[in-house]
Amino acid sequence: LICTNDGFGAIDSVQLNASGEKVVVYGFAYDAGTELNTQVYADLVPPCDNSGGGTFGTAEGGVVHAHAGIQGGVGDLTPAIHGWTGAVIMVEIELVG
Repeated sequence: LICTNDGFGAIDSVQLNASGEKVVVYGFAYDAGTELNTQVYADLVPPCDNSGGGTFGTAEGGVVHAHAGIQGGVGDLTPAIHGWTGAVIMVEIELVG
């Protein structure tokens, strides 16, 4: 989620099995709520900022919520290039000892 200023992937909970078999879970994108999603290069981190560093000065309110993704039509990002949908992380849990 490098083309967001405060997006991250997370998994809420995982049910493990008693047999020790590998469990694979997928997580979705969340927004930390620390900055507005301007999708403007000046507010993003390299390499998506196209300039070498973000300003990060647009406070959003601090409430974690599901991320809306890269919408396009505002800012500098294009969904076809920078966008994502569905699960954004995969975690494998396997007994090793």
